[in-house]
Amino acid sequence: HGMEWARLITQWATSTYTDAALAAPYIEAAENLYNRAVSDAWNADGAPGIAYTTDWNGKPVVHDRMHWVLMEAINTSAVLYAVTKKEKYAQEYAEAVVPISLRFTSRIT
Repeated sequence: HGMEWARLITQWATSTYTDAALAAPYIEAAENLYNRAVSDAWNADGAPGIAYTTDWNGKPVVHDRMHWVLMEAINTSAVLYAVTKKEKYAQEYAEAVVPISLRFTSRIT
């Protein structure tokens, strides 16, 4: 849920504040939330993908890999890259999207 909330915070801040300095604390909080969520949930229990739910200590509670959680991570990394221009988010976007694209396009051909 942290990844989704990071995107929501970022979009709220950029739509509420035209002054980047006023939006900055919210963007920073969103980045911290996203980075913590990725750190906690990505391949958390040794299985590939993002665990659906983690506890306050970052341990998986619901180990299932839901497709929409990956989509939220992709969307949030794209939004954070668009707002911050930090290559880290573009790289995470590419690392998530390319395998998905290859997986689905290989089924079409």
